[in-house]
Amino acid sequence: MELKKYNLDAALLLPFLALFSGLANQVFFFSFAILFSLYFLYEKIEFDLGPWLAFVLWLSICSFFSLYPSISFFNSFKFFIFYLVYLYFLKRSENLKHHFAVSLAFLGFILGILIIIQAKFYPEFLGWKIVGANKNYTAAIMALCCIYFYYRSLEASSIIDKFRETAGYIFFFVSVIYLQSRGAVLSILLGTFISSWHLKGKRYAIRYISFLLGIMAFMALKNDLLKFNEVKSYARPLIWFSALKSAMAFPIFGSGMGTFGSVFEIFKFPYFDGSFYYEHYTEHAHSEILQLLSGAGFVALFVFLFALYRSVLKHFDGKNIYSILALSLFAQAVFDVIFYLPFLWILFFALIGLSEKKQNTAPVSDIYKYFSFFFFFIVSWFGITYKNENIMHTRQEAAKIIEDSKKNPFRVSAGAEIFEKKFPYSPYFPVIYSRYLFLAGEKEKAREEALKAAKIEPGFDEARVLLEEIKEKDVLVSKK
Repeated sequence: MELKKYNLDAALLLPFLALFSGLANQVFFFSFAILFSLYFLYEKIEFDLGPWLAFVLWLSICSFFSLYPSISFFNSFKFFIFYLVYLYFLKRSENLKHHFAVSLAFLGFILGILIIIQAKFYPEFLGWKIVGANKNYTAAIMALCCIYFYYRSLEASSIIDKFRETAGYIFFFVSVIYLQSRGAVLSILLGTFISSWHLKGKRYAIRYISFLLGIMAFMALKNDLLKFNEVKSYARPLIWFSALKSAMAFPIFGSGMGTFGSVFEIFKFPYFDGSFYYEHYTEHAHSEILQLLSGAGFVALFVFLFALYRSVLKHFDGKNIYSILALSLFAQAVFDVIFYLPFLWILFFALIGLSEKKQNTAPVSDIYKYFSFFFFFIVSWFGITYKNENIMHTRQEAAKIIEDSKKNPFRVSAGAEIFEKKFPYSPYFPVIYSRYLFLAGEKEKAREEALKAAKIEPGFDEARVLLEEIKEKDVLVSKK
């Protein structure tokens, strides 16, 4: 009996990077970047002239015009590493296609076991947090595994194989429902519908999706799967609108990759909209399309979408599971925050590389390749170490500066006045400024500032207390 030989690749270990907090930690990411780059060079992978390379280069150009050049340079470096992952999986697709999905499924089962431990034995044990603090990160992985097993169940010929693959599909489907991720549900709907259409035909796909939508509707009513009862979920379109306002303010080069948390403080909606209070702060637009548009402008978004079309959609193959997985993951990212995690970007570009049909593109000279490595590693180090003194502070940073300055009331008053203009939807700074105006005897100005804070957020206790103190002062003065 002759044993079948497999040419296993170290890149098959890539899914397990999720267990290192999804590489959200800069040290973890930089360590991976160095190791993978050395491996890339060792394997002598060639650069290609194509839209993905153009996209990465445009991001680096945008960094020069960013509100935070250092942060944006580091983020452009991240996309350089993602581009290397794409190239590696594209060039090694024949070796990796047979095993990469299995490796991803194995990761999914590890995460599934952690979810079972939480659900059945230790509710306080949030095992899924090993990937990241947001449940949607883990749900994105589970959704991909769910689609993979559904695809395998349609392909299975024997009853035993079909039962095994269907069991895997149900396991991951239930895991996604338990995590209550609307984006992951959308990913499953899209991925399984495409699989059904290409493997079983139009009629089967329509029947399947109708049945699945029925189940989803039942779960939405019973367990609030779509979070209709979560008031804050209705604010997401407002976050998207804030991203659009930022894009219109910086249409060509964007505000800079990685700067959304700061521009959101300028363009975000008021804390109180007349029906509910939303004390909000976010580093992400909750849509990768809008995140990219805000951070790098309309040109970057166009190049990105063109590159995605050329790699996945132009020669879309419904019988290539990786094409389906790439589209499903991106569908979730369009409405969710998952690509805030570097690992999921890495996974996305790996799936694109496995999806794309190899095309005859002009290779780039090794001189340019080594220069690119040198350039992006230098700017990444610059991004980690350089501190921009003119950086626009986030609301949290500004609040800390004021807190640290409490020994000097004049600095606090001046700081509050400056930050109030930068963050017009924060009630925090008008109250601080009002407090010091009140102590300085500027009662009317203090009243104006306190009323401004109360208008932004009617439920802000500090503003109401301050207004009462000013009112009592008025009473005392009138009695005299």
